[in-house]
Amino acid sequence: MKFDDNSTFPHPVLGLRDDIDSIADFEYSEDTNSLEYIYKIEIKTDNTSITQHIDNERAEYVCEVDCKKTFYRKCITSKTPKFELLIPRNCVHGEVLITLTANATCAITGYTNAKANEDYNGYDFELDKGDVMAYYGQIKMQTDVTANEFKAVGSFMQFKKGLEGAQIEYHTDGEDIIVVIPKEMYEAYVLRLKGERFRPAIMASVVNEALICALMQMEKDGDERRWARIISSASVCEGYSFPPTDVREAIEIAGKILHQPHTKLFTSLCEMINDEDE
Repeated sequence: MKFDDNSTFPHPVLGLRDDIDSIADFEYSEDTNSLEYIYKIEIKTDNTSITQHIDNERAEYVCEVDCKKTFYRKCITSKTPKFELLIPRNCVHGEVLITLTANATCAITGYTNAKANEDYNGYDFELDKGDVMAYYGQIKMQTDVTANEFKAVGSFMQFKKGLEGAQIEYHTDGEDIIVVIPKEMYEAYVLRLKGERFRPAIMASVVNEALICALMQMEKDGDERRWARIISSASVCEGYSFPPTDVREAIEIAGKILHQPHTKLFTSLCEMINDEDE
């Protein structure tokens, strides 16, 4: 089930816009084993109008799992705000959405909510079984992205040989970022520059520029590409929104991903000079 700021219902829904002035949140922990992804979730709310309906069995908490790539779908209901969710690893791939709501379990006549926006004053509503009463949020889970994948930029970026005398090209429309290097430069890279000594220079120039270019393409490509999912889920990118708001933020994110490549470049150059002096 998809919710966003454009979602509309004929009745007030907790957690959407300012329909209802109450807490609609959740906390969770995640774990995994060889067979399953494990989520422990607890919904946080203080809206007594909805919790009373749940206590009286006219509503329930709902946890819905949806993987669009494999069409895996699972729906769990609960009378308490806690869920322990087990998702088989072999049933999902790519992005998985976990959506948390409260839904009516039967028809409710004359529904009102004490904390509803004043725009709803004087109105009551007829709810059908299954109607959404609250939206507590979503967890976006990336099943094909692991912490180990992000240890090397090479896990989502490839260098390929281009035509002689051509310009460097950056392609972001595939699952990996592809850097097409002119033939003579590529051969020099493979034969002479592909080593730890020259790594800081390569990272601070070609790789850094490719990352900035890719980050600026996120608005166009979204997070459908594997490289975009890996970058946006990396711990070093916490606190940033994607796509970046401007070039300056893209440069900052690329610097964090590459662990400040320009600093490493200057350190490496100083070490080379010191070695020559000795």
